[in-house]
Amino acid sequence: MELLERALDGYNGLSYEKINGSKFQMEDEQLRKKVVFNLKGVNITPYLHMESFQEKLKNMNDYDYVNGHGYYLDGYAEFGIIGFMDEDNPHATFEIGKVYSFGSYHFEISPRSELFSFLTWYEDESKSDFNTLKLNGVSKENFPIEIEKALFYIGNNFSEDIVEEYREFLYPRIIDFREVGMTAELFNYTKVDQDLDWGSPITNHLSLFNQGESSDNYNFFAYYRFMETFFGEGNEVDELTMLVESIDVTELLMFAKKYGLIESNGTAKSLAKSLYQVRNNYIHHKLSRERIFDPTFNIPVYILTKWKVITKEMAIQLLNLHCNQNS
Repeated sequence: MELLERALDGYNGLSYEKINGSKFQMEDEQLRKKVVFNLKGVNITPYLHMESFQEKLKNMNDYDYVNGHGYYLDGYAEFGIIGFMDEDNPHATFEIGKVYSFGSYHFEISPRSELFSFLTWYEDESKSDFNTLKLNGVSKENFPIEIEKALFYIGNNFSEDIVEEYREFLYPRIIDFREVGMTAELFNYTKVDQDLDWGSPITNHLSLFNQGESSDNYNFFAYYRFMETFFGEGNEVDELTMLVESIDVTELLMFAKKYGLIESNGTAKSLAKSLYQVRNNYIHHKLSRERIFDPTFNIPVYILTKWKVITKEMAIQLLNLHCNQNS
């Protein structure tokens, strides 16, 4: 009981009561939503082991949780959202906190609820304030589809709020809240050599490098594909290993060991092997309906941001090494 109270400390809008034995009920007073759970077998020292807790919630409630995005509970879905409605526009026609309706559904966009914060704190490293889409009248089977309908409704009914040249960036979309406010990893990147041989076939693939520079933290794979343009005809793992061993990996190894990407005694070869494994985990998963909001699948976002550092530095060094005017 004491440990449960500690886990709920600071969530003023959440209350709980003991039903019997190790069975409890928690309520978000503002949302008027309740969840039942059993703490038997759940490690709550010093805090709730949230992954086990999530499974308990799924087994005992009309509930589902989508990693990094939000949850469904008893006809209600709440997901992180971003777009033009975040802009401070005094002339905007869309209102934060106002209830809108389409079809048989009604929704609002407003600051995340206490229940959202509690259910996601163990994944949310940003600790930033952001809005969530709160959609009522959905079911566990159809909430992903109805969320997309809500986004379409917002984007098209309030299109005048979006400056046309920024439309593709400000169109409403569900976000991975683990990335909200996340800054780029600090790393002393090698300076790109400006004296490139622009006639080199490798420079024909700079769109991949550009994609890595301009995209989010998931896209460490853009730099990886750029590295693949340096591959020969051999086995892919061997080719990747040879490339990694051909560059200065001193700082890369220090970085990889610091963040647990490789073992403390890891080498250039083990770094290449780990990178190849992550690459395969990322591209070979099948996109299922249940994972519609989770493009990272089983790879945590905070790991992808670290691997993006690795592949960017490798790409820079390979570009300098093989495309220098004097090489």
